[in-house]
Amino acid sequence: MDQEQYLKKILQVTLENNKILKELQENGLAITMPTTFSSDSENDDLAVPVIKEVKTKISKVTTVIENNSGVTAWVDEETNLTWEFKSDDRRNLIMTQLDCNDYMDNLNIIEYSGFNDWRLPTLKELKTLLTAEKTNFSYTKPALSKNTNYNYWTSTKYDSNFYMTVNFNNRKDIKSVKENLDYIRCVRGEMK
Repeated sequence: MDQEQYLKKILQVTLENNKILKELQENGLAITMPTTFSSDSENDDLAVPVIKEVKTKISKVTTVIENNSGVTAWVDEETNLTWEFKSDDRRNLIMTQLDCNDYMDNLNIIEYSGFNDWRLPTLKELKTLLTAEKTNFSYTKPALSKNTNYNYWTSTKYDSNFYMTVNFNNRKDIKSVKENLDYIRCVRGEMK
């Protein structure tokens, strides 16, 4: 990917995340932009907004979380990992493994759900979401069962061309070429 394509992709992801942020702000679930500004420069055009308040909605429930509940993250009390909860407009978002970094960077820039340390889960971490029984068409812990698709990226490399993925439809972890289009669910916390 050349620099121009890379910058276009960043712009595309940024615009998409800005749309998501606006929706979250409108629902009181994300950063509320202040009316005052500060700047280290004498040029007021370069003023940077001072963030005064961050509103989040994080769930610790073990029952099914509905997609329109306004929840932005879920804490798995068994592992203490915090998982990204997908809004309806991002639930079906697929990307290459290489694009996952831009996606994570944008989550961290907007401090999604109040955090700036989102990352791609390891294979071991993502497999903690698997269950023995299917709920809502996937083998996923109940809280995320209505918010999960099939094949998700991990940060675990198989080799230089492949990364490991977890398929929540058949409970299998498989290698996927890094240029394939798969789903992403970010995580934060200690386990790794």
